[in-house]
Amino acid sequence: MAVVLTGPNPAAVRPPEPRPREAAPPQPQPRPPAPLPPLRDDIALSPGPAGRNGEPSWTLYDPALHRYLRIGRLEFEILCHWGLRHPGAIAAAVSAGTAFKIGVAEVMEVFRFAERASLTVPSGPGGAQRLAGQAAARRVSAAQWLLKNYLFLRVRLVDPDRFLSALQPAMRILCSGWFLTVLTAFAMVAFYLIGQQWE
Repeated sequence: MAVVLTGPNPAAVRPPEPRPREAAPPQPQPRPPAPLPPLRDDIALSPGPAGRNGEPSWTLYDPALHRYLRIGRLEFEILCHWGLRHPGAIAAAVSAGTAFKIGVAEVMEVFRFAERASLTVPSGPGGAQRLAGQAAARRVSAAQWLLKNYLFLRVRLVDPDRFLSALQPAMRILCSGWFLTVLTAFAMVAFYLIGQQWE
């Protein structure tokens, strides 16, 4: 006896159509790092003394604040390539031309050092405010200035200018030709008289 199973026709049953996937929102592209501000033109860089282990050093002179800063070989190489203005390009140039293998982090560390030391040209909306804050931090009170500079105060006890000005006519007479002639004549007479009294 055959058993016939009844049910829906397989051909008539259609699988549900897949819903169209919603497009994913575009991912924001990372912004390229902003170019570094240029260094000040009045900064002087010269070779410094060797370190304890013989490593070279360089000295930065800031004429605006009249101070000297000591830097090492890595900082020197980064500052030499500062004209590239981009941290990635500076790191690549230093890594390609020297034995240092650095990244953007080392370049940004030198940038923060240069910014704190006011070695860069202020740029952007916060540049002027940063300079004003640094100037306010360097400002000292009258008591602090006196405490630091009391050894360099100069108080004139005697003013010799008036005395020397009064003696100037007499000094001119002593340096004249006729006075030297008279003095020479007196010297010859004195030597003659001494010769007469020698015996």
